[in-house]
Amino acid sequence: MPRGWRFGCPRWCRFSASPPSLCPPTTGRRGSRGWAMSSTGEAPRGAADGSRGQRGAGTLLTAGVCLALLATASMASVLVLWVGQVGAAQDAADLAALAAAGAHAGGGKSCDAARSSAVHNHATLVGCRVEGDTDSFVVEVTIRRALEPTLPGAPTSVERVALAGSLQ
Repeated sequence: MPRGWRFGCPRWCRFSASPPSLCPPTTGRRGSRGWAMSSTGEAPRGAADGSRGQRGAGTLLTAGVCLALLATASMASVLVLWVGQVGAAQDAADLAALAAAGAHAGGGKSCDAARSSAVHNHATLVGCRVEGDTDSFVVEVTIRRALEPTLPGAPTSVERVALAGSLQ
């Protein structure tokens, strides 16, 4: 055993040449390997066989908490992206309806104008309906826009409806 070695001493005094009076006194019984023994004469769990016991448990707990926070932040960012894309889909539907209403008022093909507007806004025209004549009419446009990123079991697209026209 190295000079000055005492079980129970702080690490700084174990190998020092300081007199034993500077180290805290050791209490309790010691086993054959130097581990403190319980009142039954057994070494503490995980100590006699050289295992580390709960060493590293805090690291695993921290890693688990960080992983949970990362997963939560990822899902939150996906939801924020989807909310923005739903708003963009409604804007595309409104613009397509206004384009169709303008084309119908001018005597043109309203559904072709709605389709062109939807394509320019990264959407697909699903339905286009015109009711009334050129003076008093309502155009109803339905568009579909993809939601990205896609997740398993989650919706992949959103549909929005918009109305435009003139009432006299």
